[in-house]
Formats: sequence, C-alpha cells, structure tokens
Amino acid sequence: MSQICQTCTSAIKQKTASVRCSGACGLAFHANGTCADINKDQLAMINKLPGGNWTWICMKCRGGGAAPPSSRNRQGSVSVVEDATQNSTTPNNNAFVALKNEIKLLRESVTFCSDKVSDFEALLVDFKDYMKVTDKLVSENKSQVADLNSRLNTIEQYSRSNNLEIQGVTEKNNENLLNVVCTIAQHLDFNISESMIDYVHRVPTRKENGTKNIIVRFQNRRTKEDMLAAAKTKGFLKWQISWSTG
Repeated sequence: MSQICQTCTSAIKQKTASVRCSGACGLAFHANGTCADINKDQLAMINKLPGGNWTWICMKCRGGGAAPPSSRNRQGSVSVVEDATQNSTTPNNNAFVALKNEIKLLRESVTFCSDKVSDFEALLVDFKDYMKVTDKLVSENKSQVADLNSRLNTIEQYSRSNNLEIQGVTEKNNENLLNVVCTIAQHLDFNISESMIDYVHRVPTRKENGTKNIIVRFQNRRTKEDMLAAAKTKGFLKWQISWSTG
C-alpha cells in the first residue's frame, strides 16, 4: 500500500525520495524541500554519513510535544546535512579558487607580454624612422661626394692645363731645374723669365732606371702654349717636350 505525503496529501510513489518523521507523528513526507525541509540530495547525504543513526523530525513535531530519546540526534539532523553539504563542496571551492588564481596569473602574463610587444612595436617604428633619415643622409652624402669629385677633377684638369712636361733631360746632382727650363727656352728662341714659372720639379717614370721627366707649371696657360708652339716650330726636342694632358 502506497504512503501518503502529509503535506501535499499525494501518494508517495515507490521510487520517489521520501522521509519519515522520527517524532511523535511518525508520518511520511516527500523529500523535495517543499513538503519537507529536506530534499533528495540532502537525504542521500544523510544516508552516507557514518553510523547510520541520523534521523529527521518534521516541523510539527519540532514545534511541541515530547521528544523521543534520540531527540539530540534528530534536532541536529538538518544542521548536520547542511554541514556535510558544505564540506562536500569544499574541494570544489578550493579547485575553483586555484583556477581563478591561475586565470589571474595568466591574464597578468598576457598583459605583460602585450606591453612588451607594444614597446617592441614602438621601437621598431623609431628604428624605421631612423633608417629613413639615415638613408636620406647617405643619399645626400653620395651626391655631395660625387659633386666634390667632379669639381676636384675639373680643378685638377684646369691645374694641369698650365703644365708642360719635358722628357729626356739628363738628371744631375744639385741641378737647378729653373735654370734648366730657362736654358731650354733660350734654345727655342723663346723669351721666358723665372717670374713666369710657378714651380718646376721632376717626376718618376714607369721605366726602370729611366730619366725622370721635368714638369713645369707656368703662371698662365698662354705661356705654356707659346713655349710648346716654339718647340714645334723650331723642331727642337720634338720627342722630348710634350704637354701633359692629365
């Protein structure tokens, strides 16, 4: 015969969780947290507790009447269930706290890495800007060097345009090259004075033990050209006097 829940007056089915009051009434109730102040899970926790002597008392019997000998156990049944439930969740709470801490550390690590990446990106931008400026300076310097080389070449060519190279004149110790040039000019019937000459010196040749040529730099190009023309006209030193073309 099925039992009747004293709260909802419905039949308590065979597989439905139920609890019977150990107080004066001894009646049955649905263990659903509504008909009785204990639910199915709490009832299961009670049954798993060691000793197996824990009982439950309904609200009506708790309100008055004589309590049975096991009243101390009965009165503490609900609180014991609550404590057991709390204890059963402690490992889960600890795991949850540990997980939260790990997530916190992970977030801090991600934030740190993100900040480092941002710093690196900023440095990379600065480096790119620096390289742009450097490339511009290098390009400008190359242009300036090319311009200076061109100007230097022009100056050297202009400077050499006043030079006359004399070959085949035997070199002597303590020679006076200025007098040598003036003597050659006399043989060419070309009037020249020392004031027309800027400098005169010998330069080595590529031939081993060859006679060093004489380079004469005149004050102006016209004097050099006139002396060269005189040498060509005179037919003197035809192969010994030539104009350095640079």
